[in-house]
Amino acid sequence: MPCEASRLIRLRFRGYGDDLARAAVARFEGDDTSVPGCTSSPLDARVWLSDWPARALAAPALEARFEAPASYGDPIPGPASPIFAALGALLAIDPLCLVLCLDGARGSIDATTWRSGLGLGDAALADQLALALFRALVLVTGALARVEPPEARVCAAERWLGTGGPSAVTALSRAREKTGDPSLSMTSFRHASTDGANALIAELERDPAVGVLLSSEATRAFRRALELETEPDELSAFEEPLFAWLARQLAEAGPRAPDAHVPPTDLIGFVCATEPSSMDALRTIEHLAACRDDRCGAIVRAEVMGMASVRRALVGPTATPSSWPVRAPGPLLVPAPPPSAPAFSEDEEDTLPRK
Repeated sequence: MPCEASRLIRLRFRGYGDDLARAAVARFEGDDTSVPGCTSSPLDARVWLSDWPARALAAPALEARFEAPASYGDPIPGPASPIFAALGALLAIDPLCLVLCLDGARGSIDATTWRSGLGLGDAALADQLALALFRALVLVTGALARVEPPEARVCAAERWLGTGGPSAVTALSRAREKTGDPSLSMTSFRHASTDGANALIAELERDPAVGVLLSSEATRAFRRALELETEPDELSAFEEPLFAWLARQLAEAGPRAPDAHVPPTDLIGFVCATEPSSMDALRTIEHLAACRDDRCGAIVRAEVMGMASVRRALVGPTATPSSWPVRAPGPLLVPAPPPSAPAFSEDEEDTLPRK
């Protein structure tokens, strides 16, 4: 069953490790999982996409594992650099894309960890990386404002940069509202969003800062992630120059307080933030870009991995088995068993020749 609690707990905490996942299961099966300030009901499967599971089932273990940071005086002012505003917008679109970009800029992307945490293969992870980089570059360079005509700009923005999730149906509804055209059909929306996506890639290629870093492999990866083409060919690595450029932008912004770690409960709330552009969220992004020992990044990484896994389990086909735990190494193809002898009825057996 897709909504089986034990399965969803394993998926939700797959990024934290087995020990914390077991502790979460034990706490869930206990008597008290109430958390002050959490109003979501655990009777609704969508609660596994909120901050309730981590706050109720993981926060005690995380607080015991990580010493609470000392706090003195008022919080530092929020970051003023435009790149943090762009990353705040990326958080609103998809926290997974934000964490992938921050990991890439820090040079700390571990493909094995991400594949295992998300339950994805190499090609699917490459598409996720390409989508994250595409969104980040569009937001940082302001390429969307240069796309014409307006209908293509709106449809591409709602399809690939919208804050209401990846559903094309939901994006169409938002596009109808933004364009003021309630008769906009799904076919017209797909055509306009395709034109807008092609125009965004062209704008990135013309950008004086980013264009020189966009290889043909990067362009192909963007087109595949945006469903503009479905080439099955394997792509070569394309992301390092683009992540290095993001790292330079962050270094020039001068992120502060690498040792002022964010409490685990605040990091959990950050991933599910209802106001991702708030100063608190931007301060957290600034710290994640500079966190000295990556302890804060580990918590945020585990949160986005778990939420992505649960979302895929809730909306995906129920006939596909979960990839957790990872299948043990072994042959991909198992020989078929030999065919069994045909079964006959009693009447048929009476007509068979006797030896």
